[in-house]
Amino acid sequence: MNSDLMNKIKSLEDDINKDKYGTSDTEANQIFQLLSSGYLKFNFTNQELTLSPSLHELFDSCLPEKEINYESLINSVHGDDKSSVIDLFTLPKTLKKRLNGQFRLIPRIKENKEIKYFAWSGSYSKSDKDENILICAVREITKEAKQLKDLQRNKERAEESDSIKTIFLYNISHNIRTPMNSILGFAELLSLTDPGPEKRKEFISVIKKQSKNLLQLIDDVAEIAKYESGTLTITKSKCNLNLLLREIEKDVNNLRSSSRKEQVEIQQILPTKEGSEVFTDAGRIHQIFYNLISYSLKYSVQGLIQFGYKLVDEDKIEFFVKNSSFEISKEEQKYLFDRSTQYDVNTFSRYDDETGLRLTIAKGIIKLLGGRIWVESEQGLGTIFNFTIPLEKIPSFTSDSVEEEFSKTEPYKWSDKVILIVEDEEVNGLFLEAVFNEAAAQTLYAKNGLQAIELCKSINKIDLILMDIRMPVMNGIKATQEIRKFNQSVPIIAQTALALEEDKQNCILAGCNETIIKPIDVEELLKMASRYLSH
Repeated sequence: MNSDLMNKIKSLEDDINKDKYGTSDTEANQIFQLLSSGYLKFNFTNQELTLSPSLHELFDSCLPEKEINYESLINSVHGDDKSSVIDLFTLPKTLKKRLNGQFRLIPRIKENKEIKYFAWSGSYSKSDKDENILICAVREITKEAKQLKDLQRNKERAEESDSIKTIFLYNISHNIRTPMNSILGFAELLSLTDPGPEKRKEFISVIKKQSKNLLQLIDDVAEIAKYESGTLTITKSKCNLNLLLREIEKDVNNLRSSSRKEQVEIQQILPTKEGSEVFTDAGRIHQIFYNLISYSLKYSVQGLIQFGYKLVDEDKIEFFVKNSSFEISKEEQKYLFDRSTQYDVNTFSRYDDETGLRLTIAKGIIKLLGGRIWVESEQGLGTIFNFTIPLEKIPSFTSDSVEEEFSKTEPYKWSDKVILIVEDEEVNGLFLEAVFNEAAAQTLYAKNGLQAIELCKSINKIDLILMDIRMPVMNGIKATQEIRKFNQSVPIIAQTALALEEDKQNCILAGCNETIIKPIDVEELLKMASRYLSH
């Protein structure tokens, strides 16, 4: 603010204190307008309220159009601020008292106008006639108040987000340590003692089961991350719902056995024998059912779990998972699909495990499919999860989805094949060597991409390359690109812990034929390798 303007304001303040300011002082009013401010004067003797022209203009949308007085001003003040404004217009015991504060004015037409915010600073004095008066400078701060509220909301959201992340990470840490405790404990027992064939089989079974639980947790976290980042994918194809549900029944029965919940009966309910053919993502429907049934199974001691579907109308399919043995309270239902509360250790004990994530994932997938999910639960009647998806017509160009059961795999024999394993982690390399040694294949080993390139240049017969992606010296992407410069024919399978679709695409663009995600499933790896080695 320049010195001329400061001098004018000082002169104006002197005029106000001497009660010389009048409505005809155009220059002073312009200064107030520039500052979005004005002043009011209140005479305690005759209860006369005077507003400067600029303040009258600022109050215009809130105060009555005709007479403006003390009562009309108070009536226009926001209810929460009235007491402080009334205090301002109450004569204090000492005139030396100064008051500062803020208030809001409610617009006359609430639908079209916004609430206005003002800051004021008042002082008391005597007029030339020895009358008690209040002089109060008022400035509009609507914009600043809104900015402050936005900042406060953003701060609260950030704090809430940090709190949710802290709780989430705390519980994830807990849920990782639980299976790890079993894995390390039984591995230690196997290394220290010889428990005998039966016990050894039991210990190994526990290690495998807990390893799968740990992997499921990691997959769930990855799915949540993909959904929240918008990278969760939906791939639709022709699908027979009856065949899909029979496949789901096999998987959940295996889950029931491994969870030692044989006393819980699993039953599917199908509307027709033939089954409805729909255009949807069969894998995602399978995932939704598996997540909902695994949740129901976890909290069931006995009873019946039914699942199935029905055609609501020509445009919608409704699926359900009904459990007869446990209920969910109305309060718990509010937070059932919300990750932020599932991981609050002070909320509900039912949400202290990894299955809470799966409910959030199920809701996210259903939303992407264009449907919705809800839960019904009553005391004594059990719980029903319902979800719907649109019933889409099957495009004419769509080929049949794979619905045949897998037959037992014949043993692989690749005694005349050479496989190059590129892996910087020695233990992972030993695992892959063991897998292919069972098939009698010869294996070569490289610790980084640079060594892999040198081996490919020096050895003519390499039938397959298993290429790790993240490695020191040279990563798998760069190594693949270099190999493709002099060898276009050798099959390269990328092995990676990066499960996002864009990561897979990067491997393919670099020259890899396929990708397999860590931790590697042995049967999946052998089937993938057989496509390139069994000819």
